[in-house]
Amino acid sequence: MEDRRLKFVLKHYRDGLKTAEDALASVYERAGMAGSGFRSPFWRRYLLPAAGIAASLLLFIFIGVREHYAWEEYRADASKAVVTLSDGTVMTLSPGSVAKVQLRVDPRHVELDGDAYFEVTRDESHPFTVAAGEGAVKVLGTRFLVSSGLDGTSVDVTEGKVLFSAAGSEEGVILTKGMSATLPMEMNVPTLVEDALPNPAAWATGEFVYRQTSLGEALRELSSFYGVGLSTADETGLDQTFSGKFPTDSLDDIIYAIESALGVKIKRQ
Repeated sequence: MEDRRLKFVLKHYRDGLKTAEDALASVYERAGMAGSGFRSPFWRRYLLPAAGIAASLLLFIFIGVREHYAWEEYRADASKAVVTLSDGTVMTLSPGSVAKVQLRVDPRHVELDGDAYFEVTRDESHPFTVAAGEGAVKVLGTRFLVSSGLDGTSVDVTEGKVLFSAAGSEEGVILTKGMSATLPMEMNVPTLVEDALPNPAAWATGEFVYRQTSLGEALRELSSFYGVGLSTADETGLDQTFSGKFPTDSLDDIIYAIESALGVKIKRQ
């Protein structure tokens, strides 16, 4: 016990002290309370143990408060990272993104730097919130994508309903399935995106889902996702619609399926 007290006091005062009594004497010397009575049996029997208990209690309280407010950080490096939070919410981070959660204080609040797709466990009494850049998102339970960067913050909803607003503002937009909005830097209210892609979170879900989607819109999305220009051979038939679900691991398979279904020829540029 004396060794632990000595280490604690030595850490915060000065070198050259050999015993716990010497260390505590140094404390009192700095406070102008040093005297010959310090080494009396009274001090050794009562004050020194009490000082050790007080120091241990303060350290315990400090550690407890620090752990209570500590943030848990999740990071995706070269590949995406999938994290299940304490409430069951699944968060998929894109490469290079970082998310922080203050688990003990508010486990349903995330601070995001980068892109993340959320599949939120529904809880009517505890909304789930995301802070990203200058934007804020509030939901009860749904699936949505948040993207933040130097240009601002955007939100795409794949299921359910979210409130998207500027940080600290009650004025925002309600987004439902298939809707997207963006909040440019230094703007106060998000604006709706009219020509949003059908599957903005395909990188996270691993699939494209088309429901009566025009060929032109699908090719625009596939071109953006794979970084290659796609069109029909004679640039006709782009208004045709189709439905289907395709995994993202093979562009060749997707093109073949669409060509077979619509009777068109798709070329790469």
